[in-house]
Parts: sequence; structure tokens; C-alpha cells
Amino acid sequence: MKVPTRATSKSMGYDLYATDTLQIPSNDNQLISTGLAMTPPEDTYIRIAARSGLALKKKIQVDAGVIDPDYTREIKVLLSNRSSEPFQVNTGDKIAQIILEKAVSAPIKMVKYLEPTDRGDKGFGSSNKIDFSESQAQTNTGNSNYKINKNQGSNYKMDKDKLIVLPKMAERPPGCSFIGTSPTTTLVKLGDLDGPSAKIIIDSGSDITLVSPEALLQMPNPPKTHQGKQVKLSQVTVKTMISGYVDLPLIFNTDQGPVQTNVEAYLVKGMTTPLILGNDFADQYSLSILRDNGQSTLQFAKTGRSMKLENSTSDSHISPEVKAFLVKVKKSKHKIKNKIRQHERKKKIQPTFLSVNEEIIPPFSSQIITYKIEGKLSSNEGYLEVLDFEGKRLNPLQLSDA
Repeated sequence: MKVPTRATSKSMGYDLYATDTLQIPSNDNQLISTGLAMTPPEDTYIRIAARSGLALKKKIQVDAGVIDPDYTREIKVLLSNRSSEPFQVNTGDKIAQIILEKAVSAPIKMVKYLEPTDRGDKGFGSSNKIDFSESQAQTNTGNSNYKINKNQGSNYKMDKDKLIVLPKMAERPPGCSFIGTSPTTTLVKLGDLDGPSAKIIIDSGSDITLVSPEALLQMPNPPKTHQGKQVKLSQVTVKTMISGYVDLPLIFNTDQGPVQTNVEAYLVKGMTTPLILGNDFADQYSLSILRDNGQSTLQFAKTGRSMKLENSTSDSHISPEVKAFLVKVKKSKHKIKNKIRQHERKKKIQPTFLSVNEEIIPPFSSQIITYKIEGKLSSNEGYLEVLDFEGKRLNPLQLSDA
């Protein structure tokens, strides 16, 4: 038995020596003993690799070359002879080399999709053909399939190879895609860097910027209210009216430094959220929201400055008047639906003709019958159905007042 050795001081491989004398037939393999057992350093494992000289000249390769760090028995080398001649192994021959390699062990997590990459599912030989400058991301999208909208017409052509189906970040039950959705918010300073802090909704979808009068009262010197164009806020509140707008500086404190935007904010009474940023100034200042792995970030044009946003699950930006209105509307709709259902039931009730006396009608004859009517008729004319011949004969009936 020989201790593994390195050919030079900078060699990464340690040569292994055989303790067996045997012959490996052509196109066959044999397990060769080394007489060694070893434990590698922490966070490493042992890889058994072929020696370059034997691989080139004799076509001798190593199979199954991973030795786990918790394996403590004798290390044996599985040598494979891929030549057309038998290969002789003698005791003391250098048969392979071991290399200590760093390794990371991590828990396995099942996911529905993988993050998109430029390479995607392209395998053998794809790196010689793919044009990475095109940045056409391919990804494993799980069960997602591309679909052609029926409104696109029969002449619509799609390049399937270039189509990207975006995976969902959070799956929800069918019909409940809205669950968990909420506007993104952050804190801003009102007026200047030393002004009071207030929460602002960034992506409400509002066309104009709105502010609560209560938020302005926190400022040492609230801005003057100007009379602006009347705006009907039917989507925000029902009873609240706009009383004007203010010129309001907003300061965003980013990790890279503060950023100031000057907005015209309309005052809305009863709005419990201090501020709602409208599309008007989001567009003018080129503010954009970047969403990645469930985290939303607000980017300020091309300044290189950004700040993380928070998700809000409350409906505090809706005034109490709005909430009461929504409940009232819901009740009204319920009453209307009930009236419609009652009307439909009445329409379905058919009049019933009941004989006053017990009568016998002989075969092939007719007889006058006194009857009473239960239910309502839509007109003075109708048909009387004889129950004994149900589905076979209807007698015309003329109704008149008694």
C-alpha cells in the first residue's frame, strides 16, 4: 500500500496506487483495490479521475468516481478498459488520481416553474447556435400552454419558438384570482425633508393625485388651497365633493438618497388614506413599479434611485360613506332580484279549472259543466284541458263575465 502522492507542488490530483495484480479484458472493467480509507476535509468530497497518460495511450477510464465524505471503508477504483487489447495492472502501478472538491448540500424544494433563462430548454449543441443577443428567454412553464385568442382571426400567425408564457408567482383557486391582491404603498415626507410622514398608495389606478385634508393638517404650514377644475369622483366616493387642490412637494427617502416630486393633489374629504398618487404625475415623472419574486420596487426615472414598496390588504382608502353606499347598493340589488323572481313565479302559475259538481260524461257525448277557476288568466280567451284526455285533446273555451 502506498500513500497518494502529487507529481508537483501545484498538482491538484493525488495519484492512487494499486494493491492488486490482475488483467482487465478488452471492453471490460475491474474493481482495483488501493488499501486506503480516508475522510476528506469539511465541505469537500473525493472525486476519482482518470490519469491523462492512461486515458490517451491505453484508453483506460475511471467509472463511478464519487466518494462521499461519510464513506469510511476502503476506496476501490473501477477501471474501464476501452481498448481492443487486455490491460495489465500490477501492484504499485498508478491507476487513477483523487481530487478534493468543494460541494454544497441544499434542501430540495418542489416548484411549479423555473426562473426564465436565455438558454432555457435548449440542450446538446445549442450553445453553438443560440444567439444570446436576441435575449429570447425560454422557460419551463409547468402546465402553462400558449393560446391563440379567437379574436385574432384565422390569419393570425404565431412563432411558437419565440413565445414566452409567463408563470404565475402565486396560484389561487379558480374564480378567486383577486384574493391577496392589494395596492402598493410607501411612506413620503410632506412639504420638505423635515415634514410629517404620510402613507401614499402608488398604483391605485386613479387618474389624478388625491390627498386627505387631515393629512395636510399635520404640516406646520399647510399649502394654500386653489380652486381647480371640478372633478366628479364617482369611482372613489359618493357623497364627498372636491373642494380644490394644493401644490404639494412629496419627498421619497430612498437608500440612495431623497427624491422630491411636486404634485397637484386634489382634496377629498372622508378619504382615510392620506395620499393616492395619480397617473398624471406618475407619468410626468416617469415613475415605474418593478415587481420581482413578490417584491415591488418604485423606480424614479433614470436617476438610479429606487425604494421598496409595501403591500396593503386593507380598504382604508375608501371613505366610510363609500362603504355604506356599497352595502346599500348590495341590498338594493338583492331586493330587485327578489321582485324579479316573484314576478317570474307568478307568470309560471297556470289557471286551474275545477268542477263544482261531480259529473259523468258518457262516451261520444258532451255535457255542460259548472266550474270554478283558480289562478289568473292573461286574457279572456283560453283553453280548457280535459284531464282524462291529457295530452290528446284541448277544447276551445270562451270566457265571459257571470
